[in-house]
Amino acid sequence: MGNATKQIFLSYSGEDAFEAGLLQFALENLLSDLGAQVWTFQRDQQTCQKGIATSLKDKIRDSRAGVFLVSPFTLDYGATQWMELAYLDAYEVPTYILLHHVTGQVSALVEHLFDIDVTKFQR
Repeated sequence: MGNATKQIFLSYSGEDAFEAGLLQFALENLLSDLGAQVWTFQRDQQTCQKGIATSLKDKIRDSRAGVFLVSPFTLDYGATQWMELAYLDAYEVPTYILLHHVTGQVSALVEHLFDIDVTKFQR
């Protein structure tokens, strides 16, 4: 696996690309002493569209951890994100769920899907 053993896979909706970029920057800086790299589609996916699904599966399989950024866009446009979550689960990659602008009905759905109480995490 080489450097892949220090890879974190960041899953996010394309609508949250800006926030994902900030999160990627922050994580890589916080974990720089460990040599961790955060993989994101926008920065790291090769421009060749052929074989994207295989590439995503490989990147997920080779990751030490996953971060799943959930926002209202995940529910509206997140088909790929849900596939990535399924791969993270299938490859038994420890996954951390971050809630971004999740309120109301979205909050209830997240609670149902992940069996968590989101009020514990809200300020």
